[in-house]
Amino acid sequence: MARIVSGIRYLTKQLTEQPDCSMSGIDEAAGMAASARGGGSDGWPVKREKGACLGKYINPIVSPLLLLPLVIFFGMAAVFFAGMSREDPDALPSALVGGQAPPLNLTQLGSARLLSDEALRDGGVKLVNFWASWCGPCRVEHPSLEALSKEGIAVYGVNYKDDPDKALAFLAELGDPYAAAGADRNGRNAIDWGVYGVPETYVLDADGNIVLRFAGPVTGRVMREKIRPAMDRAGK
Repeated sequence: MARIVSGIRYLTKQLTEQPDCSMSGIDEAAGMAASARGGGSDGWPVKREKGACLGKYINPIVSPLLLLPLVIFFGMAAVFFAGMSREDPDALPSALVGGQAPPLNLTQLGSARLLSDEALRDGGVKLVNFWASWCGPCRVEHPSLEALSKEGIAVYGVNYKDDPDKALAFLAELGDPYAAAGADRNGRNAIDWGVYGVPETYVLDADGNIVLRFAGPVTGRVMREKIRPAMDRAGK
């Protein structure tokens, strides 16, 4: 019995302290245990496999877990690189650009002229702006929309998932740049247009084709670098 205990202790020591995963210590301990059983070194068959140790059975489980952070990192890096490789990294892709604007089916917003689907295709360059009173960036872009409206550009507003009274109070406070507007109470129209969130602005040509989709507030810089060049293209 003492020799069995001694063999187990020796085996444990070899498993925990032997860094090269050699089987020599394991085989020796196995032989000692076999002798204690009366079978001699041949009484307990031992499979000798070079390099086999406890780590061999742990590594297949641990290794994937250790690699997981690297996989996540390189996956995120690939997505980032793909986004930066686009011609315009700040622009959200839209399958609608170059095609007809989806139909609009809006409800009345106060006493404003209701924006109809026909207005999108009645000639001339126009902008369609999705906005809401609860949207902070919508306040930021409002002066730019008013400036366009004063230039005679048709700016159409789609009020997105908003309280009608708050939407009207927003326009009463900041001014109403919209030649026509309507409410998208349940967001169905926004889904059809591929809106990610407000504000978003679309530049349309005379036939109602989408020339540009811009997500974010229309600042002075955006006006110069995005909106006006798109309007020029739409007017050709």
